[in-house]
Amino acid sequence: MKLLSDIFNPKEKTMKKTFKASISPNKEIREIFQRISEKCRCLYNHFLEIRVERDKNKEKQPTWQEQVKLVRRLKEKEPELSRIFSQVLQDVPRRRVAETWKNYKQYKKINLRAKYPREKTPQRWYDTFTYPQFGFKIEDNQIILSQGRGEKELRINLNLHRPIKGVIKTLTITWKNGKYWVCFSCEIQQKPQISISQVKRQVGIDRGVINLLATSGGWKYANPRFFKKGAERLTELYQNMSRKKHKRFRDDNTENSKNFEQAKTKLAQEFKKISNRMKDRNHKLSRKLVNIFDLIAYEDLKLKKMSEKKPNQKRKINKYTVKSLQQTSLGMLGNFTIYKVQETGKWIVFVNPRDTSQTCSKCHQKSLIKQELNDRIFICAFCKNELDRDINSDKSIP
Repeated sequence: MKLLSDIFNPKEKTMKKTFKASISPNKEIREIFQRISEKCRCLYNHFLEIRVERDKNKEKQPTWQEQVKLVRRLKEKEPELSRIFSQVLQDVPRRRVAETWKNYKQYKKINLRAKYPREKTPQRWYDTFTYPQFGFKIEDNQIILSQGRGEKELRINLNLHRPIKGVIKTLTITWKNGKYWVCFSCEIQQKPQISISQVKRQVGIDRGVINLLATSGGWKYANPRFFKKGAERLTELYQNMSRKKHKRFRDDNTENSKNFEQAKTKLAQEFKKISNRMKDRNHKLSRKLVNIFDLIAYEDLKLKKMSEKKPNQKRKINKYTVKSLQQTSLGMLGNFTIYKVQETGKWIVFVNPRDTSQTCSKCHQKSLIKQELNDRIFICAFCKNELDRDINSDKSIP
């Protein structure tokens, strides 16, 4: 059994939470954002190249502090960097390059044939940059951003959808599909966890593909299958995009037409709509569960392992089942519930799902015949208990 204390440190009195709000920059500010992102991209490639060369020569890797000091020397060679706020430039080697190299080294332990991280091209990054400590403030529904020496401050209209709580630690500007956002990473006070004696209402929850949620109380929430409902529209947009003039293979010298870029944006916007529906559903469900119950018990599903075939596994994995599992976003639902429980000081536990669907919730005897996925009704051969498969699994959670 995995408790909340195994996920978060109970001694910490604060937790981090991100507040996202939309902004409306004018054309001049959008061009400044593009200039900042392009310079950050070049810095990223430069510092990553240094690490790759040292690794090839089997030399000691530089620390992020050493690479941050190199930013000052680069400013002397390239005066254009001085127009950008120093903290934004320093965030590239301090966080982004360091995290990329750390993730590469961890993956290298698993896969010895892993290749070096790729450099970022204008098409596959830098649509975001961060103010890690200061250089920003909020006044009269406007966000004010500092720039480098000799540059004026940027004032942008801010559409706050909800009040910001806690102390703002970092600010990130991001944009995608023509929409611009600002993300405030805040440190808020964490409520102390209630004692077990104060737990009044508890529930076991089974997550699945057919029924997204099934509780031990008998309540079931069917999977809306947003991707399946939007498949026809996505196929239409894919076909429309493929008809436009664009580069079809690596060595093709054809440039992407404006119609292709517009069709590509429409497709990305449709995917974003589906993603937003899934997030909205998971937020509402997790909020409802946390408001009603004091203790929530989830099955500790290993979603990544469920989608992969083991080396010595003879059973074939149904690709359609894997696709449905990935499109259901069960992991997102669990993560949303975790941070909401942490805010309220309630309990959440993750239990071993082994044999919960094969064991009777009434007499606790294991079924003589293995229950397949198609068997939606559980019938016990010992006590003749007849119950929905998912609800029986919830009640079998210890």
